[in-house]
Amino acid sequence: ALMKLTVLGKFGPYPQPGGCCSGYLIEDGNTTIALELGCGAMSRLLQYKSLGEIDALVLSHWHYDHCGDVPILQYALKQGQRENSLPLYAPEEGLLLNNKVFERNALIHGEKFTVGALQITVFGVQHSVCGFGILCEDSQGKKLFYTGDTRYFKDLADYGAGVNVLLADTCLLSDPESGVKFHLTAAEAGRLARESGVNQLLCTHIWGGGCNEQELLARTGFSKAAVVQEHMTYLI
Repeated sequence: ALMKLTVLGKFGPYPQPGGCCSGYLIEDGNTTIALELGCGAMSRLLQYKSLGEIDALVLSHWHYDHCGDVPILQYALKQGQRENSLPLYAPEEGLLLNNKVFERNALIHGEKFTVGALQITVFGVQHSVCGFGILCEDSQGKKLFYTGDTRYFKDLADYGAGVNVLLADTCLLSDPESGVKFHLTAAEAGRLARESGVNQLLCTHIWGGGCNEQELLARTGFSKAAVVQEHMTYLI
């Protein structure tokens, strides 16, 4: 089976009208991982899968544009929308959740774990809170690296070296005029794609305040780049 990525939501830290905050499905055969569950993403997820069909939920960090629908998911789980507890892989600190409906696992830099047919490796990244990048490998050796939310730093290219697809936080069109930067610019996403030697760059975490996506792509300087589209499925 081919690993595939379905985009439930691509906006941050708040959605554009009609859009949705971060949420993705990663599938390989009968294995389905929900990656992030930001505001609006649970409703989108249910258009594709029942909660009983989700093998694990993986959260890169605990900002609400990535986990805002988790308390709502908890209501559904409490009310019997799944027979067994849902494995949740996330940074240790976070929302207070009902441990009867979630089977919690703390993410640790460099650690590997397996969900069905997929092997996951997590790497600490540099954001305003504890966050992780997620490397996902299928049974055929195809690889997807998701940066989570992060600024650029030199080790990032090693984490995603040689992957088929880089799914990158591309929230910034250009460097902010002041303050600390906690996201990649379009140019940095392109640089990361080149340094990692990836086949394809998928830009996500598009700013909810509005973004010229053609200009963003041009600024990556990477020929095989695309801005993800919600409800689209990408073969890895």
